[in-house]
This record gives sequence, structure tokens and C-alpha cells, in this order.
Amino acid sequence: MEWGGAQRWWITDTDPQTVRISAKQAGGHATIFRAGSAYDRNAGVFTPLPAPLIKMHRGLKQAFDPARIFNRARPYPDF
Repeated sequence: MEWGGAQRWWITDTDPQTVRISAKQAGGHATIFRAGSAYDRNAGVFTPLPAPLIKMHRGLKQAFDPARIFNRARPYPDF
């Protein structure tokens, strides 16, 4: 545990969607730091954002990096 108990590291074979649902029910989110061989690569590293936050995030990326030079496809593949 780090950050005053707010961060948890969990090693599991549970699929990413199930982990993210559990984290959301607990009021949090899940980020995949390292993947094993059974990892579904389509799940993505970061928890998907709701549509309004995606729109805001895209706007910020466009404002600060209009040429899309930095961190292409980060944090989400369609960015």
C-alpha cells in the first residue's frame, strides 16, 4: 500500500473488466501496470473515461499539442 493507503497493488489472473467493475464499485479505478500472458490486450491500460471526460481530455491534448507530436495513442489508443 502506498499514498496513505489509497493505492493498492494487486496481482491477479482475473480479467481486466472484472477488476475494473470491482474497483468502480469501491469508488476507485484500476490501471494495468504489467500484464501476464493471459492479459487481454484489447482491454487497454487505463480505465475508460466517461464521454464528457474523453471530450475534455481530447480538447486539452489538442490545445497543448495540436501537431500530435507527444504521446500518440496515449493514454488511449484513439487519441
